[in-house]
Amino acid sequence: HTRETKGAVGNCYFLKTVEDSVRIRKAILETLELYTQLEDPLLVKFTVIGGGSTGVEMALEIDEYVRFTLAKYYKCSNLLNDFEVNIVCPSVEVLSGMHQQIRDEAMKRLSKSKVNLMMETTITEVGQDFTKTSEGKIIPSKINIWCGGVEVVLPEILGIKNVKITNYLNLEKFPEVFLLGDCVNYGTATPMDAQAAVKQAKVVSQNLQNFISNKPLEEFVYKQSGSLVSLGRWHAAGKIGPVFIKGPFAWWIWRTIYLFKFPLPSKRIKIAIDWSVAIFSGRDISNV
Repeated sequence: HTRETKGAVGNCYFLKTVEDSVRIRKAILETLELYTQLEDPLLVKFTVIGGGSTGVEMALEIDEYVRFTLAKYYKCSNLLNDFEVNIVCPSVEVLSGMHQQIRDEAMKRLSKSKVNLMMETTITEVGQDFTKTSEGKIIPSKINIWCGGVEVVLPEILGIKNVKITNYLNLEKFPEVFLLGDCVNYGTATPMDAQAAVKQAKVVSQNLQNFISNKPLEEFVYKQSGSLVSLGRWHAAGKIGPVFIKGPFAWWIWRTIYLFKFPLPSKRIKIAIDWSVAIFSGRDISNV
């Protein structure tokens, strides 16, 4: 959610769909190609707005993609000196909603990269080649990527605002209306993420059937299954129950979980093959 930040919609890339990720990758390749001709340092300055899991993963992916893959092909003497990735985060720490051990591991990985952290900082304006902070500081940046959270749409039923949502995930005054996701979790201890929404979807599905059949509704109680975040290729960190994991093993678990989120077995097989080939062949740098 851009919170109506000036210039954000027209000058930022967003990361919500597969098409968005392809668009960002294409932009990175095109700016690197232009850099080989002009060697303008601005062309290899990137700013990621948001310090959540999406922002941290994006910043570290760009860092590794440029330094360890593209730098081998775009042989410019000053590329690695000019290259820079910034994370602008309004919080004191990145990954503020995750366990402290995960945050600590993320900070270790970020400290070894070329990612600059700008904590407790908000963006008030985004231009074609800069971002501007609330303190008035101008951050030169050719590619700006907005990963600053989601826009919450709170329910408004029949003109009544601030409606109360019960523990059964329906409205107190309109019990036939059920809700799930960010509009329910906003301002509560339940995180605004996909894991919570999926768990709520199961309860809402059951409660819809129970409501139609005049059976007692099931109360929603959130229990986190665990949390994982990718911290670059071959590295991740996570907490599953009381167990903290990190490194290549955590990265493998993170990828495996995502793989099984795809509903079709044929899709899983195709993705698994693509991932396996990429391990031995390196990352794709084609721009099509």
